[in-house]
Amino acid sequence: MQEQLRELITRHCTTLANELAAMDACFANINQPNAEHAAAVKEGIEHAHKIKGSSGSIGFPEISAAAASLEFCFRDIAEHNAVVSPSQKEKLAGCYSDLARLIGSVKPQQSTLYNI
Repeated sequence: MQEQLRELITRHCTTLANELAAMDACFANINQPNAEHAAAVKEGIEHAHKIKGSSGSIGFPEISAAAASLEFCFRDIAEHNAVVSPSQKEKLAGCYSDLARLIGSVKPQQSTLYNI
């Protein structure tokens, strides 16, 4: 059973990298001048939410918390704006940078479930 869990954790680390790449596309759309940002913000919410939930469930609480912060930023924008302001872009970029740093260095052995 432990070996199956480790395989799942290892697969999750790959999935995290893929989700981060998908989120890059959201940020590229948000950074387009004079663009409508609603679709990119919605996608950002979905990706951040997925990372938050899956990482929390599989033993990566720091990644889950960073994704929750990013999701909160996206949701705040979605509730109040159709276009992302420069200050909101800066806040999103900071949250995204924190998440990207954690995902960029993640190893399966860091999961709290890896050695149970």
